[in-house]
Amino acid sequence: MRIDVHGHLLPADLPERRAPGGDARWPALVATPEGGRRLEPGGRVVDDHYWSVARRTEVLDGLGIDVQVLSPLPALLPWWAEAGDARDWCRAVNEATAAAVSAGRGRFLGLGIVPTQDTDLAAAELDRIKELGLVGVEIGTAVDGQRSFADASVDAFLVACAEADLPILLHPNRPNPCGTTHPALDSGIWATSDTALVMGERLFRHPGAPAGLRVCLAHGGGSLVWQWSRVATSTGRGAELPEWISVDTAGCTCRQVDYLVDVVGPDRVLLGTDLPAGRRPAIAALLEGLDTSPAGEAICAHNPSAAFVKVAVR
Repeated sequence: MRIDVHGHLLPADLPERRAPGGDARWPALVATPEGGRRLEPGGRVVDDHYWSVARRTEVLDGLGIDVQVLSPLPALLPWWAEAGDARDWCRAVNEATAAAVSAGRGRFLGLGIVPTQDTDLAAAELDRIKELGLVGVEIGTAVDGQRSFADASVDAFLVACAEADLPILLHPNRPNPCGTTHPALDSGIWATSDTALVMGERLFRHPGAPAGLRVCLAHGGGSLVWQWSRVATSTGRGAELPEWISVDTAGCTCRQVDYLVDVVGPDRVLLGTDLPAGRRPAIAALLEGLDTSPAGEAICAHNPSAAFVKVAVR
């Protein structure tokens, strides 16, 4: 069985917040002259693979993936907005995610989003997320315009997640954290490095975690896994990452996954594809390599089930 914990959803019917006089930072799908759609702000061209359950199922069938965990596209995280508006937006997106899960008839699971700029509101939304049948929460590295996931004010929300038994997918969302460069570097290096910077800072400031907390770092943990031993050696800290941290394989090659297994451990690496954005030939190559890897079954089935989404593995 293959369980993909990192696949993004972009609902086709996003709430309208960009009407005249509205804030242009709210995401919206805009028709293109060619008949397609682009996501604003940013102008990213998207097709129905981002919102069509039928099209997505065809892709999963072609890759041999049994279950996919849908999380909203990180551009939909309203970390910059007023807390009340962010809560209403998150509720609408969560309902759309739950509807996609339901339409998939057992093929999909879903993660909710919360207004992280207000810890109390964010914690209060966890009950609604569970009522919708969603199995976890997607959090961005930025929780608002000034604070990151490393800030101590986030601790109360982490306790609430642990108590609710809802795991967290930590995904980079701070725009250009190291300055604007070539777009390929922005998305390929700086974005994933943001995960390392934020989680690394949290581990320095608050090395402990509430009992039962589970956090999966997107995209192999960015550069954290590759550099943590160097950081630890230079500061006298332990070279191993805490047991409550796992990583997914989104964007990784087979050789990179081998390294993740060696450093993080064979029980804390989870299959992730980053579909629909992930390149299918690269994903197919990764899956083929995992088929012959000693850790392949754990990465594809048992680890996602036991440590993250709790799906029954046949």
